[in-house]
Amino acid sequence: MFDRRLYPAWNASPLGQRYPATALRRMGVGMLVAALAFVWSAFVQSVMDRSPSGGADVSVFLQLPQIVLITVAEILVSITGLEFSYVGSTTTPTALRTH
Repeated sequence: MFDRRLYPAWNASPLGQRYPATALRRMGVGMLVAALAFVWSAFVQSVMDRSPSGGADVSVFLQLPQIVLITVAEILVSITGLEFSYVGSTTTPTALRTH
């Protein structure tokens, strides 16, 4: 979904024309999305703390945005990081090579 829809749409946008979706940019955006997930989590916690019932009356669906955001962040950082290290690695293990 990200490779076929999101990254091509990003690259086709005016922002993508100036800043293409390179691996390092995707990882940086993923870290910002993760920060947004933590901000939303703090908001949900503050709603629960202000609730007279101690959070028992707060809907569990209030947590869905943070779950979606952290999932997107995980895709942008972890999967892209694995791809980045795989593409950037050598074909022979240099640490085991003797001269």
